[in-house]
Amino acid sequence: MKLITFSALFLFSISQHVIGQTSLEIELLPKKKEVLFLNFVAPNDLKYDLLQSEYDFTLSVNSKKNNINVYMEWLNPLRYKLTWKDSLIDDERYTAVNTFMELLKTAFAADLNILSSPGSGLPNSTPVTDSTEILGRNYHDKDLLLWLIHFRSNKSHFTPPEIRRINSLALKIKALDDSNNINISTLATKIYSALFNYSTLSDLNGDIANQEEEYSFFETHFTSVTTNIKKINDELSLIKINDEMLQSYLSAVINNYLIEVESKMKTNKIIVSKLKIIIDIIKASTNNKSKNMGKTEHFYNRSIEFEDGKKMETTLNISEYEFIKDSLSYKKKDNIFTKSFTFKKYDIFQITSSTGIFYGNVTLNGFGIANNTDGSFKITEDNVSKGLPVTAIFLNINFAQSDYFSPIIQLGLDPTKKRPFLLFGAGFSIPAARIAFSGGPIWTWNQTLDTLTVGQSISSTTELETDIKYQFEIKPKGWYLGIQYNLSKL
Repeated sequence: MKLITFSALFLFSISQHVIGQTSLEIELLPKKKEVLFLNFVAPNDLKYDLLQSEYDFTLSVNSKKNNINVYMEWLNPLRYKLTWKDSLIDDERYTAVNTFMELLKTAFAADLNILSSPGSGLPNSTPVTDSTEILGRNYHDKDLLLWLIHFRSNKSHFTPPEIRRINSLALKIKALDDSNNINISTLATKIYSALFNYSTLSDLNGDIANQEEEYSFFETHFTSVTTNIKKINDELSLIKINDEMLQSYLSAVINNYLIEVESKMKTNKIIVSKLKIIIDIIKASTNNKSKNMGKTEHFYNRSIEFEDGKKMETTLNISEYEFIKDSLSYKKKDNIFTKSFTFKKYDIFQITSSTGIFYGNVTLNGFGIANNTDGSFKITEDNVSKGLPVTAIFLNINFAQSDYFSPIIQLGLDPTKKRPFLLFGAGFSIPAARIAFSGGPIWTWNQTLDTLTVGQSISSTTELETDIKYQFEIKPKGWYLGIQYNLSKL
């Protein structure tokens, strides 16, 4: 066979499954208890470690053959929402927050100036003795204030015992009025603001107990309101005023006020119950902490599981939410980060595919005809060495997972010609640069004669064409040297 000259191969790949620049590929080693630790670095970066961690691995892993647990460094669940494309569900945490916000806005007009302290709402009581004066009280409620002014203006209509009872009732009403004037919406907003503003795990650990203590005031407050309502009803039942009109007026004013207080307390209890859910959400975000040394600020997020022969492709999306205190609005600010992941079983072989045009010199045999003097044709045989482009589809097998050097074996086939070319070669790739260098022999199918022979005379070219057969030649017909770009992973 004639020696073949080499020339450069330029390959233009057609991708089978393109993995974008934002994608992260994770290959799971067999029988290794691996855990993926993610660390979101605002505004748009994600760091990760893939470590073996037996204790972190066992959590929530079932019998699937390939599985890995994902741990995320702590993010405030009120400020950041994490969703995975393959398991997108309605997150009850954010439903609770939005419900809480709507209650704050619609239940009653909230005074948004944060109170410095809640106060007990229980002033010191003093003994009440018989008096000819109906004592003044600085009520917050307008109807109560008008009632007391009216009674003070008509004190001559009351007996001393009646005045004593009225003063006792007015004092108890003052205690309830002070408690009822506490703006629960404002206090709840103050606690929520503190929870929302946690930016690190240290912030949470250093302050959550304070917020729970602040929250405990609400239970005391509601108990105080309930107790004071009962005391007022008891006192009101003891008052018997001779003037029936004044008696009816007193009962109507006080009963209407108590109805308003109970209605407001019912609304406040709903707000507080929703705030309790939010506190629980914050506390639950620190459950299932990693037991891996150096990863104690990472917490279990989810499990990735798939069968042999499969791979999991999923996308993590991180959305940021904002809380605007002035308008009591809690809303999505932006989708701040997206990362695609491909999880698959580790294999010592990595398969890539490509198509391209190879240019090389190949020696081919063929049969032709020559004219005889009598007008007939004589069969001739020629071996032709010529340069021709070779278009082929290649399957590349990589033997190492280094980003900088990976030996490869490749198999190529050119099905576009009457006698296809088969290529089998070896070389190396540089995966980080998506480039490979390879070379090897080329095989093809030889022409042979079935019944005719070289030098035999025939009457027409048709006789030759129908007699030619194609037989695969074990001996290589040429050699190729290739440079391949943009290898595509299967």
